[in-house]
Amino acid sequence: CPHRAVVMIVGRRIISPSLFLLISGSCFRFISHRKLLWSATAFQISCGFAIRNRSSNMSSSLGRTRRRASPYFPSPVASSAAVSNISAETTEKETGAKSNGKRKLKGQKPSASTKKKKQAKVKVERTKSFEPKWWGTVINDGSEYPPVHTLILGTHPSIASLSKNEMYGHPLNAFWYLAGDAIGFRRSAAVSPTTGKPYVYYHDHLRYDDGHILEYSQQLERIVAKGFAMWDIVAECEREGSLDQDILEEKPNQIREFCEGTLNNIKESAVKRIVISNGTTGSKFFVKHFTEWFVDGRLCAASDDMSQRAFKTVMNKQRKANGDIASKEDNGVIEVVCLPGVSPAAAKFTYLEKRAAWEAGCFGPGLKDFEKWQSNKQQSTFDTPEKQQITTPKRERSPARKTPASSPKEPAFRILSSSIAKLAQENEWIDLDVSPQELRPSSTLTNGQCFNWMVVETEESPDAINSPRQSAWGTHDAQEWIGPLGDRVLSIKETPTTTLFRVLHGPTEGTKEYLQQYFRLETPLSPLYEEWSKADTRLKKIAAAIPGVRILRQAPLECMFSFICSSNNNIPRITKMLSSFRETYGSFMMDIPISSSAANDDDSLSIFSFPTLDSLANASEGDLRAMG
Repeated sequence: CPHRAVVMIVGRRIISPSLFLLISGSCFRFISHRKLLWSATAFQISCGFAIRNRSSNMSSSLGRTRRRASPYFPSPVASSAAVSNISAETTEKETGAKSNGKRKLKGQKPSASTKKKKQAKVKVERTKSFEPKWWGTVINDGSEYPPVHTLILGTHPSIASLSKNEMYGHPLNAFWYLAGDAIGFRRSAAVSPTTGKPYVYYHDHLRYDDGHILEYSQQLERIVAKGFAMWDIVAECEREGSLDQDILEEKPNQIREFCEGTLNNIKESAVKRIVISNGTTGSKFFVKHFTEWFVDGRLCAASDDMSQRAFKTVMNKQRKANGDIASKEDNGVIEVVCLPGVSPAAAKFTYLEKRAAWEAGCFGPGLKDFEKWQSNKQQSTFDTPEKQQITTPKRERSPARKTPASSPKEPAFRILSSSIAKLAQENEWIDLDVSPQELRPSSTLTNGQCFNWMVVETEESPDAINSPRQSAWGTHDAQEWIGPLGDRVLSIKETPTTTLFRVLHGPTEGTKEYLQQYFRLETPLSPLYEEWSKADTRLKKIAAAIPGVRILRQAPLECMFSFICSSNNNIPRITKMLSSFRETYGSFMMDIPISSSAANDDDSLSIFSFPTLDSLANASEGDLRAMG
């Protein structure tokens, strides 16, 4: 019937009821088909709208129309009594028609085939996650490794991971690509089954070439050897497919016991951060099963926006229960970081966005903890559990590459002042005529704005191996530095009263004026310090501790490339990258003598100028990535 078509049109939202009323009312006088006219009028009356006949022809036409009772719409001219006396017989016929059309009736029992389909859909095999992966379960060579500082948690292994028996085993999962870019390897090529080519989504952005490809077992050993551990939030569950939102009837893993050391019989916990690898969805499962851990004040959300949003509710519960929220600076408090998901389903973020977030929230802090442990394990200053360290002979490592570095750990080589004094002996020390209040090279050259200066050590004895003390503001008790600057190689020395320099390579004429411009000595610093200290009490305290800090006037090209390399990096790595950059594309300037702390023998280090734009014209992206 036409009026049923009207119900289907509006019910399926092909057009809205209000739009249909407008159309039917506007076209009322132009409709000649009687049944369609009757249906349109009936629909408008049923919606509670009073339709006024617009002409006597329409009234007479309606009067001649043959009327039939309908269970859906009353007749346009029927009284309310007629509408209420619609026969039950007609209703039964209509409902019978629905039944014939395979529509379910109230109280009707499902057929046997429907039961089988429903049971087949509900019955899903329970899956279990992997055992925790850390160096104690992955590597068994008797060597010494750092305590676990970072625990990376997935939600539950996907079908691809379970079938391959590999964590993050899906070829489009970004985890192993991100870990490789941060730690120094490359995952084997993920080949598309349709095109037979590697997925461009990742491989156009990876830092390492095919020569750095490792298999899964080697990747696992490489990451756990740095103090990282991997596990899943959900120990077992029912799930149809691989999506986290389809997880049902889940049971969590003993994550708190692992972090507190009771699961692996470690006397003292060293976990500093828990990283949720599947974004906000994984965070919901973590909060669901470990809310009490938060409320106890033993967990805190990381300071980034994504983590703050993911754990806002549970941190409010912590504040309500304890009167304040915990901080990662508190003793024994573990920071929980929510990062963009590594799953292929997390397509909201690009690979580069994921890499930046993961290096800032996971691999960057974790590698710093590893370097700290590595540099201090001889002095036992790193808080390490006794049972977790295995004191057996260490594996032989390949000799370190002799590149400039300014990291806190023991250097691979040393530049000694006695050796530098033998270079260019005809060039004497020249005074820059600047007081320590106006310039302190110890706070200016090593604070992270330039990366071309190396510390020259004053040895107390031929067997001295200790490097000058370093901090966030550079090498405070160093007195001399050497480095390339433009077309010169200079040595700069800080004294209690002034700053001296000596030219080791390049023209000597005009060098003093060149350095005065480099250090911006034309701008007096003391009046600015005084003005800033009056405006800011905190700066007043800082200024007293680090006088003579200046912003350098660097060459624009070198400054730009240094800034690009500094993104999500630390000073030692930036220094190494720029050193390789100079060595590959720069011009050779001179060799300086160095002393190796490992073999106690003499060697030399080549100094190169910063490349020009012309020399960089033939550089390819692959070459630059190979240098780090």
